[in-house]
Amino acid sequence: MLDWRLDRETWDEPTAPLEPAQPRSHPWLRRVLIVLALGVLIAGAVVWKYYTEGAARLRADVQRSVDLETWVWQRGDAEVYATLLDATADPQWLNGQRESIQTARGSTDSPSTAIVEDVDLRGDVALATIRLAYPGNDPPPARQMRFYRRVEGRWLQTAPVPSFWGAERDLETKYFRLRFRERDEEAVKTLAGRIDEFYEHVNSDFGVTGNVSSKVTVEVVPATFAMLSPPRRDRLRVPSPELNAVPVNDSPADILAWEVGSAVVDMAANQVVLRDLALRSPRADRIKHAMSRWEVRTRLRPRSQWGSDPEQTAALKARLAAGNLPVLADFDRYVAADAGLADTLVDYIARRYGARRFADVLRVLRQQWPLQETIPRVLGVNLADFEQGWHQYLEEIYRR
Repeated sequence: MLDWRLDRETWDEPTAPLEPAQPRSHPWLRRVLIVLALGVLIAGAVVWKYYTEGAARLRADVQRSVDLETWVWQRGDAEVYATLLDATADPQWLNGQRESIQTARGSTDSPSTAIVEDVDLRGDVALATIRLAYPGNDPPPARQMRFYRRVEGRWLQTAPVPSFWGAERDLETKYFRLRFRERDEEAVKTLAGRIDEFYEHVNSDFGVTGNVSSKVTVEVVPATFAMLSPPRRDRLRVPSPELNAVPVNDSPADILAWEVGSAVVDMAANQVVLRDLALRSPRADRIKHAMSRWEVRTRLRPRSQWGSDPEQTAALKARLAAGNLPVLADFDRYVAADAGLADTLVDYIARRYGARRFADVLRVLRQQWPLQETIPRVLGVNLADFEQGWHQYLEEIYRR
């Protein structure tokens, strides 16, 4: 057995504090850490230099393709333009691109410069953000997104790739089921706050009746107009506002308002005057488009005036200044009637007689009636009196 004892004298005796152990010094370890830190810094600088130089080279490569496209567009050379397109792209997109340059041949609306501002590369596909400038800044500078695929060392323009637009999203309102992708979320949410009231106004103006309990599906998709099907009663598809060449100061939300608003008006008009309006009467189709623009401008009120033509407005002002007042027969005399003139006509009808007469006008026009006979028939007014009121309206709007 262990026997031990503490005496009182030793119990209270203070003991000396223990000194903390001093760490051992390892100079070689510090040297290793310093070398590693320097290595990380150098590697980071090399990677950053490689990335920035690579991004600059990529942007320069895509810029060369964009420059060639701009040069070809200015000359309207459809054959050369076809060689700048990705032959493996969506056939509808390819057809749309080929038709667009055919339509633009001889036009003065081609951009004078197109500058690549940014490029997002994923695999062999690049999404380029491009700033467009036009002669005399008319129209104003615009921004557009284009896709390019690397094919045998060349960057060829290709159809939109949905994965660049992010995950799919859904949003529902009283009358609409909105489907879109992450990139367009902010624009869609802005539209969602206004679309139901707009829908009610349009249906009222065009006399659409019946069951509206079933919701209309609106899909905002990364695609061009050529890739989309015509609107149906329960389904609309519109391109992402990011893909349009639009003024740099216009917001995606305003552009989306124009796209969806116009599609909603088309849907309402189709229900009351049928889909073949453009085939039965191009004149009626032009007036319908003017009605669509009026509805969007008046009901949705986007800040952007996207779709308006400053040149047509200037031409109309010059015409009025010269005393050359328009008449309804102008719409029958010219195959390609001035869209700006149609806008003024529709605006006058809405102000003087009410937008609810729109559908009545379209129904009669669809039967191939001339406009100078349609207006008196539908509105119950003498032709001379109507044109006099229209002229007074033009004087008030365009000469002030």
